[in-house]
Amino acid sequence: MPPSDNAPAQPKAVWAERFAGILAGSFAIPLLGEILLAVLNNEDFDYLRTAITAMVLGVGAAILYASQVGRIVFQRARAGFLIVAGFATATQGFLQAARPEWLRGDPIEGVVGMVTLILGLSVFAMGWFYFRVEAPVAEAAAIPAPREPLPIETVSFVRAQGRYDATKHTKYFDACRAALSLEQLHYVAYYEGRNQVFAIDVFDRLEDFQPVETTQAQRREKYHEHGPQIIDLMAELDGRFSALETGPLIRMVFDVEQGAIYYHMINSNPAVHVIGVTLDQAQIHTADDALEKLSAELRRRSGRLPITQQNT
Repeated sequence: MPPSDNAPAQPKAVWAERFAGILAGSFAIPLLGEILLAVLNNEDFDYLRTAITAMVLGVGAAILYASQVGRIVFQRARAGFLIVAGFATATQGFLQAARPEWLRGDPIEGVVGMVTLILGLSVFAMGWFYFRVEAPVAEAAAIPAPREPLPIETVSFVRAQGRYDATKHTKYFDACRAALSLEQLHYVAYYEGRNQVFAIDVFDRLEDFQPVETTQAQRREKYHEHGPQIIDLMAELDGRFSALETGPLIRMVFDVEQGAIYYHMINSNPAVHVIGVTLDQAQIHTADDALEKLSAELRRRSGRLPITQQNT
C-alpha cells in the first residue's frame, strides 16, 4: 500500500544518522574526563584509553550512519541494546557487591572500566536522542495534520442521470471525496431513498487488491447493484426490531473476508444513506471511524440534526 497521507516524508536513514551524530559527539565526555583526571591526579594523559573510546564510539557511529536503517529497525536495535546494557550493568554491580576481588587487578579493571564507560555513553546518547530528537517528532505525530483530499483524477466518480444536481450535491460529493483514501475507505455511495445519487471510489488505484476473477469495473458495478439491497435489508430489520421501540437502525457493519461493508443512515425523513467499503481487513476499524466522521459531516452540511436528536 502507498504511504499514509498523514505520514511525514522523511529520508529512511534519518533516525540512524541523527543518533550516529549524537553518539559520535558523546566522545567529548570521556575526553574531558581524561583531561580532568590528568590535572587532578597530576598524572600523564591516558592516550590509549582515549583512543580506544574514540575508536569504539566512532566505529559504532559510522556503522549506524552507513546502515541506512529505518525507524522500526532502529527502535528494535535500541531496545535490544538497552536489554543487553541493563543486564551487563546489573551483572557488574552484583559481582562488585558479591565478589569484588574478581574485578581487581590488570587487565580486568581496565576492561570492566572501558565496557562500563562505553555502555554509559551509549545509554546517555540514547537518552539525549529521545529527549531532543525523537520525542518532539512523536508529539507532533500525535496531532495528525489535516489530510488533503485525493486529486480528482485519481478517483472514479459515477453520477446518476437525473438525480445528481451539482448545485445541491457538490458539497456532499466534496465531503465523500475528502473521506476517501488509498489506505482506509475505498468506496462511498450516496443514496436518497433506494436510489443512488453518486458513488466515488479508488478501485483502479489499488494494486494490492486486484480481483481474481473480475475487473475493478465489475467490482464497482457489483457494489452499485447491491447497494439498494442493503438498504432494503436495513428496512426489513427495522420492521423486525420495531417491537423493541429502539428507533430506526442507523448503522451496520458487514465484516467480510476481504475488508468490510458499512451502512450509515444520514437522515430518516427524507431517507438519505451512505454505503462505504474498505478492501483492507487490517483497516476495518479505521475505515469505520472514517465513515462515522463522514456521516456526521454530511449531516452538518445538510443542516440536519444528529439521528438521535431527529427521533426525539
